Amino acid sequence: MQKTGEYPLPLLECNPHTGVVIEGQVLPHWRATLDLALTAHERVRSALPIIGWDVAILADGPVLLEANHLPGEHIVQMPSGIPLGATPYPRVLCRALRRAFAESDD
Repeated sequence: MQKTGEYPLPLLECNPHTGVVIEGQVLPHWRATLDLALTAHERVRSALPIIGWDVAILADGPVLLEANHLPGEHIVQMPSGIPLGATPYPRVLCRALRRAFAESDD
């Protein structure tokens, strides 16, 4: 995966390794993939407000690979080039941190 260079990343018409056309492709099991990540996040007992979930989509459905406590803020800015500071991200993160620290004071 490319993690350097100008943001936003250039749009690719096809996979640079396989040549498969990207436009029009639909990810299989997308609803199940979202449900898996959301369920995992709800079940984790952690003060971490942000967790990067790595999920693989296999032929028979999604599989949770790992959780990352430092999910890499740069990767979510790559597609659009919009800085996270210009999104709801800081407000949501601050609210989650306040809640996490308030609960830990009990």
